[in-house]
Amino acid sequence: MKTDNSQEPGVSGALGKLHLKSLLVPVDFSDFSLKALAYANFLAKQSEASLDLLHVVEPSRIPKGLKMSHADWEELMVHDAACSLRQLAGDEIEQDICVHTEVRVGNPCQEICNAASRQNQDLIVVGTHGRTGLMHLFLGSTAERVVRFAPCSVLVVRVGDQNDAGIAKPKKILVPMDFSRNSKLALEAALVLAKQFDAGLLLLNVIPTAYALGGYDGVDYGMLEGEMRESSEREFAEIVKKIGQTGVKAETRIVDGRPATLIVEAAKQCKVDLIAISTHGRAGFEHFVIGSTTEEVVRHADCNVLVFRKKKENQSAGEQNSSGKKP
Repeated sequence: MKTDNSQEPGVSGALGKLHLKSLLVPVDFSDFSLKALAYANFLAKQSEASLDLLHVVEPSRIPKGLKMSHADWEELMVHDAACSLRQLAGDEIEQDICVHTEVRVGNPCQEICNAASRQNQDLIVVGTHGRTGLMHLFLGSTAERVVRFAPCSVLVVRVGDQNDAGIAKPKKILVPMDFSRNSKLALEAALVLAKQFDAGLLLLNVIPTAYALGGYDGVDYGMLEGEMRESSEREFAEIVKKIGQTGVKAETRIVDGRPATLIVEAAKQCKVDLIAISTHGRAGFEHFVIGSTTEEVVRHADCNVLVFRKKKENQSAGEQNSSGKKP
């Protein structure tokens, strides 16, 4: 979603529809990716955007007993995937939406992010499988890795008990806010969605209760929390006043604790349809040990999650392996 970067981010007074020109949808033909494709089809129709469907073939060993070279086997997989992807586009995408298909070989996350950068995508719409426990610790999920490295915003679609209409047209949107520039930009995006779909907003500020030790032993943490809560209340009062001018209903909530846990709990308790959250991003060993609040929310939330990121400039260009365009 595009925002006016010429001024400090806040609550926009003039709201329109989604400003999306091109959406990237990774497809592995699972129920998860098909759900994401249905959501992307809805968004493309709403915003008159084009769709780019991408399937990534992961390099794998030749099956036992197969009398075929690795190159021939890989070529066959790419050809079959390209045919299936074009068929899927013809069956599932509405006729008035411009759609392209592409099959690439490589690491799914890397190829998805490269494609988004190369094609200057506005949004990646990805389904999530979800892993837990030790398997998740070491492998993570493609959706979480895309959230971490994508050059643009990412909509993570989770398969649940909701019907298509309920998922596509959110009635309540949760926006976690720490009042940083990034969280205010995420609020802008959520406000556009709320206005377009007549949804309400729940603005959540979490005051962390994990403090540094050592040189800060003399700090009165009770007083510190009180000051932080008063500051949050002032920020929210100003924001809600501006939101009120748009006609969107908004409520606020300030809680103490662990951000990721409380965001997910609030979404469940308030029956939220969509979480709109920004990401700051960590890399390397720090990310492995600490993780990311945003990725934890993506992992555990029962609803869809829009991860807002200011779009980066194009970093690469490449040719498609296979493509098709609907008339």
